[in-house]
Amino acid sequence: MTCTTTEYGSAVSIMGNTSNGHMMAIEKWYAGWFEGCNAVRVRSSGTFNLLPIETECGGVQALQIPMPVTTRTFDTQQSNNPSPMRYYYLEYRNGTGLDTGMTPSVIVVASEDIAAQNRVCARSVQLDMNPSTNAFNGMTQGQTYMDPAGGVSFTVTSITPALATVSVTLSAAAMP
Repeated sequence: MTCTTTEYGSAVSIMGNTSNGHMMAIEKWYAGWFEGCNAVRVRSSGTFNLLPIETECGGVQALQIPMPVTTRTFDTQQSNNPSPMRYYYLEYRNGTGLDTGMTPSVIVVASEDIAAQNRVCARSVQLDMNPSTNAFNGMTQGQTYMDPAGGVSFTVTSITPALATVSVTLSAAAMP
């Protein structure tokens, strides 16, 4: 699999899109703005309702899903060393409020585990879930992503303005 990176190219983060008012879920989690009700570390198969990123604490807004291969890395133009990718992070952007104009979708980011606040935050990369277009796309209703190594998949089963429902399948045999 060949990938390219675009430094500060994320359309869903204030680091890449100054007209977007929200940080990504992984950034909010690292900053300590997400607590138990906002973020879930998925360790078994299940179905999860993701609330939009800007909703006040009232449900899950971020999922951390382990990758079956923990030796993956990516390089960026500004990093001196490869950055590890051990988890997928999913968040829902519904195209309202500060996200007005965005296509409602589940955004997928790859990165390391959430670091303690006294440590440097890991670099992350947004995955383009429809690389046949010129935009960075999130996942839309009915779309499934299967990890190339197997053992992990997630499907956006429904999207409404209020929430996105995501079904996660983890194979215990594929987990490190």
